[in-house]
Parts: sequence; structure tokens; C-alpha cells
Amino acid sequence: YQSILRDLGDYFSNSLHALLWSSFGGNVTPFVGILLLCLTLWLSQTVFHTPPLVLLSFLYLFVRFIQQLKLLSLRITHANEALPQFLKLLTLFEEAGLSTQEKALSHFNSNSLWSQDFIRPLTQQNDPRDKLPLYHKAPTVEFQHVDFTYPHATTPIFQDLSLVIKAGTQVGLIGPSGSGKSTLLSLLIAIQQPNKGVVLIDQVPVEQFLRKNSIAIGYVGPEPFLREGTLRQNLLYGVRHSCTDDEIWRVLEEVHLASTFSAIPDQLDSLLSESQEGLSTGQKQRLALARALLHRPRLLLLDEVSANLDSETEAVIAQSLSSLKGECTVLIISHRKGILQYADQVISVSFETNIG
Repeated sequence: YQSILRDLGDYFSNSLHALLWSSFGGNVTPFVGILLLCLTLWLSQTVFHTPPLVLLSFLYLFVRFIQQLKLLSLRITHANEALPQFLKLLTLFEEAGLSTQEKALSHFNSNSLWSQDFIRPLTQQNDPRDKLPLYHKAPTVEFQHVDFTYPHATTPIFQDLSLVIKAGTQVGLIGPSGSGKSTLLSLLIAIQQPNKGVVLIDQVPVEQFLRKNSIAIGYVGPEPFLREGTLRQNLLYGVRHSCTDDEIWRVLEEVHLASTFSAIPDQLDSLLSESQEGLSTGQKQRLALARALLHRPRLLLLDEVSANLDSETEAVIAQSLSSLKGECTVLIISHRKGILQYADQVISVSFETNIG
């Protein structure tokens, strides 16, 4: 934990310096250009007495030159920012086995890095969870007399926290930012350890449960993760089992996106750009939810999933979640109540109170 904190501190410091130098590099070129432009105008009128038509032509070419120079400066800045990640990637590639390198290069040359026959075998070879038995039922989650305080903090986040999320139910957790909602999520998936008490999944401590069972846990946060590629590739990203097109369309129907993508020519093979142009924030969020559902989760964690959505889209997603009751245990963390209209239980957390 302390090592992660140190790494995060270093990352923040380096990011701050990179941002400062990037801003400086991006603005110094037009600033110098403006100074040179003013100097040119002064010299042309006081020293060289340049004809107006010649001066106008020169100024146009000069401005175009400054624009290209600024673009070159930004490209160099972006390349400098990407260089550490690129060097790390080369190191990881060098450490990979020869067969993995050949397979990666062959798929790269065929422009199919997204292909599932490449992603899934590599995942299965390196992830020991694939050898664990699948957990086929919705689990019960229980917090028993949990205390938690962040290191070096004087105020505890939770004191004597006792909470039961019954199997197959949907529980909402609402409250202002900083009241402990995301901390509860961290305790549930063992990112944080309680100072006192225990977190159980089906009567088994969470760390032990996750070691012994390959439980499908779905997670959707406030910022949907989508990449450049086809719609099918984005939806199947990280999915360990085979999915038919019928199953994909069924899940898209559940999140009210089937009609949207069935109306376009390429349908599941339609390309999403890196910036996801043409998709609204609500559509991106529903695609992220659809991907989580394609994992066939037994425990679904939604962290501020409706933070960037309008009320109408929020209501659509809430209705989609209602169909999961009985099949999946759902914990919805939100500061908005619209996403919780079908929840079996809603718990309010504030700075002054703790759950008990």
C-alpha cells in the first residue's frame, strides 16, 4: 500500500511537470510568432518601406509558417509524453516468450490486434483464475462490525459497520462525495482491508472467496471505457467465454441500444473512433453496462454510473437493471436517486452518520 502511494505521488509530480512543460511548449511558439510579426510590421514600414501588397503576401505566408511550427511543437510534446510508455511496452514485449512475440507480430501485421482469438488465448495462458471453478449463483455480501480509517487520518470512515446485501437483490448507497461510498466498494473487493471486523461473501472472507472461486464481477464507473475498434470488439473486450451475436443483441436490447445499432449498415461491425464521435454520453455508458452484462456477472458493482447522464437515460438504465433481480447481486453507488428507483434497499450515508 505504501509503495502504491509513493508511486502515485511520483506519478502526480511527473504529470504536473509534464503538463507545465507541455503548456509552455504549446504557447511559446505563437507568442514568439506574435513578437516576430510585430517586429516585421515595424521594420517593413520604418526601414524597408515594403509595398502593401508584398507585405500582405509575406504576412500570410508567415502566419501559415507559425501555425505549422506550433503543430510541430505539439507533435514533439505528445511524442515526449508517450515515450516512457513506449519504452515500457518494449521492455514487456522483450520479456515475453518468443511464441507470444511471434503471435503478436503476426496479428499486428494483419491489422487484427483486436481479434478475440489473440486476446483470449493470451489471457487464459497467464491468468490463474481460469483454472478456478465458476460461481454460478448470486452471492450474499455481508459486512460484520467493520471499522475502517485511512492511514494518517484521524477521523474514521466507518465504525461498527454492519450491512447485509442479500443474494440477488439490488442495494443502493447514496450520499455526498467523500462520505465513504467508494471506500465501501474498495472493502468489498479487498482493495482496502478493514481495521476491525470482516467482509464476507457467502459466509466466506472476501479474500479467501476470490482465491477459490472464479466469480464474474462486473464493474461500471462514471467514465465509460471504449476504444477505437468495432462495436463487437468493444463489447467483447475481456470476455472469457464465447458469445454469439444473438446474445450480444439480447444484451443491447436490455440497455435499449439494439434499435440504434440495428439501423446502421454495419451493425455490430460498425467502427467506433478513438473519440467515439457520434455517440452520446448516455449511449457510451449503456455500452459499458452492456459489456459488463456480457461477462454474465454474479456480482455487479456500479460506481456513480449515472453521474453524467440525463434523467431520461438514467431511468432507462434503472429499468434495465431491474431485469437482473434474482440472477445477480447488485450494489449501486450513487449520489442521485433516479438510478435507484427499482432498488430493493437504499442506504443513505452522510459525514455525520455511519452505517450500522
